[in-house]
Parts: sequence; C-alpha cells; structure tokens
Amino acid sequence: MKPARSLLFTLTLWYTVILGAIVILSGLFLYHTFRNNRMEALDRTLKQVVVDLRETWLRSRTLGWNEVIRAVRDRNQNHQPQVMVIHYPDPHEADLHERPTVFTSAPGLEGSFLLADEIYDRVQRSPRDEPTYITQVLAGGPSHGFRLILFPMRGNYMIQVGISLEQLADNLRQLFLIMLMAGASLLVLASVGGGYLIRRALKPVKNILRAAQSISAFDLSLRIPADGRSDEIGELVATFNGMIARLEQSVQRIRQFTGDVSHELRTPLTIIRGEIEIALRKERDKREYTEILRSLLDETGHLEAIINDLLFLSKLEEQVKPRPEQRVMLDEILLEVFEKRLHTARVKQLTFSLGEVQRAEIPGDAVLLERLIGNLVDNAIRYSPAGASVVVSLIRSGEEIMLAVRDTGIGIPLASRQFLFDRFYVVDKSRSRETGGAGLGLAIAKQVADFHQARIDVESTPGQGSTFTVRFPAG
Repeated sequence: MKPARSLLFTLTLWYTVILGAIVILSGLFLYHTFRNNRMEALDRTLKQVVVDLRETWLRSRTLGWNEVIRAVRDRNQNHQPQVMVIHYPDPHEADLHERPTVFTSAPGLEGSFLLADEIYDRVQRSPRDEPTYITQVLAGGPSHGFRLILFPMRGNYMIQVGISLEQLADNLRQLFLIMLMAGASLLVLASVGGGYLIRRALKPVKNILRAAQSISAFDLSLRIPADGRSDEIGELVATFNGMIARLEQSVQRIRQFTGDVSHELRTPLTIIRGEIEIALRKERDKREYTEILRSLLDETGHLEAIINDLLFLSKLEEQVKPRPEQRVMLDEILLEVFEKRLHTARVKQLTFSLGEVQRAEIPGDAVLLERLIGNLVDNAIRYSPAGASVVVSLIRSGEEIMLAVRDTGIGIPLASRQFLFDRFYVVDKSRSRETGGAGLGLAIAKQVADFHQARIDVESTPGQGSTFTVRFPAG
C-alpha cells in the first residue's frame, strides 16, 4: 500500500490540517485581541494627555501654550507624546488665507506633524469636546505611523496629541514570531504524536487485514485478539471474529454436507455396481435376474428419493414467503396425510390415530405443509417398533396453532437433538438402511416451518417415544 493512500497517512494529514487551521484561527484571534487591547490603552493615554493639557491651561493663566505643552509632555514623558495646539483664525474677523497658529514643545514639528486640511475641517465640524481618534502615517515620519487624538476646543483651538506606534509594532512583531514558532512546533509535535496515536489505534485494523489475507477455506480457526477493547475497534474485531466463526461453521457444514451426500449417494451406487458385476459373472436363470433387477430398482428408487429431497430443499430455500391471501385449511391437510399413511402404519402393526383436531386456517402453501406433516408422520412411523402408537393432533392455543406428532417409539438421545434438523443426520446410522431414512426428512420439515414463520420443538425420552410440535402463528 502506498503511504499517500494509506489510512494512517490520510488520518494524520487531516489531523494536522484541522489542527493547523485551529492554530491559525487562534493565533489570528490572539493577535487582533492583543492589538486592539493595546490600541485601546493608547487611546486612554491620549485622552489623559488631552485632559491634563486642558486642565493645566485652565489653571495656569500666566503660561502660554508652549509652556503648558512642555509641562504636560514632561509629566507624560514615559509615553513620549507629540503635543500640538492649533489655533484657527476666526473666519469672520481674519483673512481667509491666514494660516493657523501652531503651538508645540518641539519647534519644527509642525512641518511633519500637521495633517491634511480636510481632516481638520471634518474635526472642526464635529461636536465640541468630543475627541476623534485616527491612525496616520505622517509625511517624512516612520512607516509604523502614529496614533492621534484630535480634540476641538472653544475659541477655534484644536488639541492634537500623537504617540508613536513603534513600540506596538515591535510588540506585535515579537508576538507574531513567537506564535509562528510555537504554532510550527505544535504542528510538528502534534503530527508526530497524532501519527503515533493513530498508528496505535489502527494496529487492530492491520491485524484484521493480515488475518483476512491469511484466512482461507482450509483454515478458518484464526481469531483476532481484541485485547479487552470496548470501543469501535473492539466492536470491529468482535464483528470480524464473529464473521469468521460463522464462515467456519458454514464451511464445516458444507464439508459435512458434501461428505454426507457422497456417502449417501455412494452407498446405493456401490450396491447397484455390485449387483451388476454379480449378474455379469455368469449366466443366470430368469428368477435370479429378476431378483437382481428388483434390488437395482430399490436402490435406484432410494437414490432418486435422495436427489429429489435435495432438489426440494434447494427450491425451498429460494422461495419467497407466501402472500397473505394464500390461506389454507391446515386441518384438511392433516386429515389427508393421515389417510395416506394409515395403510403403512397398519402394515407395520402400529396404532395410528388422530387426537383432537380443531379447524385451523393459516396463510401458507398447501404442498409444503403436506410435505411437513408427512415427513413428521413418516419419521414417527419409521422409528416406532411394532405395537407402538402414533397420535397426531391439531389445536389452537392462544395466539398459536399447535400441530403435534406423538409416538411411543425408540426415542432420541439428548446429545442428538441439536443435530436432528441437519441434513443427512441419522441418530442410529446402523439402522438407516433398515429404516430407509437418509436424514433429509426433518431437515425439509425445518425448512418448511421456517418458511411459514413457525418453529419446531422436540421432546423425547429414549425408549419411551418422542413428540414433535410445530407452532404456527395464528394470524
């Protein structure tokens, strides 16, 4: 697998990209928050200088503006403010072309510290005693600019105080470098650490991949250790192990089925081959040929019955559920099966009788239901010795319709009951040829019951008999 296409690489890349986006957004938020806070602090300082300047001017009647400005600047020398007071001539009393008078503590400052006339005009038209804050890069000044406050006063005076943004620019530059190095280091560490954690988290997935690559139909015993995990990976491992277990069980059943089919088909074919070889060894009279042909006919019939049952099972597994409007009378089907098997039971000297048979109508397939009841009755007759009894009943119990086939035959051992409905399973294999059973009757009965959403229960005591009960939904 190419690294660029691996899940580890993809998850690590997404993790790094998302974390990088979070770091960038967080850095931008921190950068702008820091800058705005510093600008607000500068604005407060500028306003304090203006208030100090006004109060000093109002208290000191004997000092001129230049002296007041120097005094205020000295008291705020930590911030190094650039202070100017601009006096505009009265437009009603002076020449329109008369220049404004500038008072400052630093001679020559007015040349580079004055703003455009339109800015002053806009501030003059604003309400009195309301400051205006602007950030301006002055002509001939540093590139970082100044933060300025313009404060109009009565008498056509305007106070202009500015503080250089050099220190703020240095602080922001240092903050940017720190965040850049910290963000880069965080991304590198997060990528390495995230890759390590993701690699550990995906380790069971790689185990699953290796296990899947090593699994074959010849070895399904492999299981993946879950290591006690209860998260999604643990659930995935448990699901995969369950799938392997089901596959193993299915393959075992297929192998068993193949072996059983081979055995069941080989036995009559061997007998047929043997009978033919015996017949060909020498000339025989008509009676001997007749006996051989009858034996071949019996074995051919047995072989045909096995094939027909297998084909029936295959077709049954492909059928869809019957439509609700297909309703059949189960009691009538039961009576028909009873009449057809009555002669066979009498020949075997069994007491074959009907118990309580109630009227029952259910949705289903009449042919399949006849096969179900017939197989259960045939199974009871086949494994009941002479003198035993077989009783068939049909009653309604609550929301269920119960079909019961009870016999007093040889019974079924407890260890064999879980395999009763498996294909080709015979409790006593030594008696299978004697009874004529191939182990497909109960398997067919189980398939038909499942097809009708019914279930089969078995109660049996060895030496005393068995009871098969099919419970149909009454709806």
